[in-house]
Amino acid sequence: MRRNPGLFIAAVVTMGTMALVGAGDKKSNVVIEIETILGEINRQRPPTVQSYTVRWSLAKQLAGLVRNLDPTEIDNMPLGTIDHIAGLLGDTDQIVRSYAAEAVGGMGAIAREAVPALEKALKEIDGPPGTGKFGPATDSGPAIRRALQSITGEDMTPDPYRERPGSWESRQR
Repeated sequence: MRRNPGLFIAAVVTMGTMALVGAGDKKSNVVIEIETILGEINRQRPPTVQSYTVRWSLAKQLAGLVRNLDPTEIDNMPLGTIDHIAGLLGDTDQIVRSYAAEAVGGMGAIAREAVPALEKALKEIDGPPGTGKFGPATDSGPAIRRALQSITGEDMTPDPYRERPGSWESRQR
């Protein structure tokens, strides 16, 4: 019998939210739901195919929740929750990293504390400037750049003239 990962995720998140709300927590239901999703992402570790699918679905759900928050909910979000989301930027899975960057970037300037984690994740992908080194995958690069731009207001467009492997500049050495 095959389980529907989406249905499983909704059940876990709903049960976790109900348990936390029943505990008398003063956090908003959305923050509780976000924290429940974060806990479930960390609990679902690879290498099984199902755990990848569940983690991707949860990360996508997390980004969607943050995207739909109103500004007052974002302003009242506990810094620990923002740090927990930023911690996913160090994940080995590029899809989880991409959704984490989308979630952090969706918070705007309130997520300033996530900038070092975003910059570190971007360096892992791009490598040091001028080396022509690229990370193992660049799937999360655009999302990380958008998040940095959303938080800092700086243009994070990659430099198209940066030395690349096999470029004319690298052959001249």
